[in-house]
Amino acid sequence: MNPTLKVSVTLWLMWATILVASPAPIRLIVAADDAGQSSSTNRGTMTVLAKGIVSSASVLVTCPGFEEFVSFARKHPKHDYGIHLSLNSEMEEIACAPVSPLQKVPSLVNSKGQLWKTQSQVVRSAKADEVERELRAQIQKAKASGVAFSHMDSHMGTIFTRADITEIYIRLSIELGIPALFPSEAMVPQFEKEFPALKGKTLAFSRRLSKRGFPTFDFIHQERSLKSFEESAQNYERILQGLKPGLNYLIVHCATPVDLDSLENYSKRMRFHDRAIFTDNRTAGLIQSYGIQLMRGFFSQGIREGFDSLRPKVILLNQP
Repeated sequence: MNPTLKVSVTLWLMWATILVASPAPIRLIVAADDAGQSSSTNRGTMTVLAKGIVSSASVLVTCPGFEEFVSFARKHPKHDYGIHLSLNSEMEEIACAPVSPLQKVPSLVNSKGQLWKTQSQVVRSAKADEVERELRAQIQKAKASGVAFSHMDSHMGTIFTRADITEIYIRLSIELGIPALFPSEAMVPQFEKEFPALKGKTLAFSRRLSKRGFPTFDFIHQERSLKSFEESAQNYERILQGLKPGLNYLIVHCATPVDLDSLENYSKRMRFHDRAIFTDNRTAGLIQSYGIQLMRGFFSQGIREGFDSLRPKVILLNQP
């Protein structure tokens, strides 16, 4: 049998075994985005990984906090880490730049040589060949860091704002053997509502990843609207209560008050709230009471024990 086909069959059989092991389980990965962005987000992410329900972190290689976070990750290999592929950086206070030489990716940067701030700037300006060059460079830098990255995903979903860029993302995942965060067939209508550029194409992308033996998710969600701490906690409770059987992926953003000036007020409050909620014994209790199985994360170096369920730790509430 062809070695590539053999690996795909093995992965598929492992997934089939996992999914039938228990009757209609509700499986959940809680992942912290934007590690590597700044010391504040790094410390917040480290806190929830060490003490909370969060077991996975997505790491920006384009931002100044990357080296600080990978130093932590190398010392804590039990956690799951993803490459947070970035084509834009929403915070002007944090200088995030391409990994590629600027002269090789001029369509990806502003006049300061930094990544575009908004998705719309990427949609208008980015050239596909430069996008592929930069995504490959980010993946290579992550792999060279000594951290066993298990998957890749998209910062702010910017990759999904153009179908040609999403095609690059899917192709790199399959070519390099790195699972890419992407919706399952069940989530296609919802995903295409959020990313209309993929209308009529999401299903084919999802099936290509599934054929490769990679997981796709029935529910992928992150909170974007600003709420008070109490409202945020209640909203997450509703989300957890509403999770359905299948593979669910909940994205959170965490920070601690280290370099406050590097974060906008909106982002500070959201990230402080998330850190507190996901280091809260009440949240852990809700997960247990709803029968949710916390998952360790994606595959690492091929096949990983990562989808063994975890019992959430019960700890004291950290106030925002």
